[in-house]
Amino acid sequence: MTSSNTPQLKILLPPGQADIWGEVFDGFADNQVEILPSMPLPAVKQLLASAQGLISVDGGAMHMGVALGVPTLGLFGPTDPTIWFPYESMGPYRVLMHKPHCHPCDRHECGEFICLPELKPADVQAAALDLFGQSTTDSAEVLP
Repeated sequence: MTSSNTPQLKILLPPGQADIWGEVFDGFADNQVEILPSMPLPAVKQLLASAQGLISVDGGAMHMGVALGVPTLGLFGPTDPTIWFPYESMGPYRVLMHKPHCHPCDRHECGEFICLPELKPADVQAAALDLFGQSTTDSAEVLP
């Protein structure tokens, strides 16, 4: 980043969830984080094309980041990254996940929902620093 006023972290909120997720990042100083509203797909592509790295759950933005060659940390919950994230051998792309007893599954709703919540911020941060620091460590995985 070229300016001390430029945010180090930009967070793109999911459509219709600004009220829910915006509060999560209230503790950051204004010069550390820029909260972005949901935006049209061409704007997301432009944003990702200029990114130095991407942390994303399994979804369209994650796949777009990989397609644009952005170092990407894919956060996986119930889905199987061997199917939905075949990129690890192709570049600076890594998976972080928690494998509970019921993994993988294809449910869109779950009474337990322990997959993503078990990914601790410290684990995400360590995996991101490892990846974006161009370390040679392979996939980061958090097991129960």
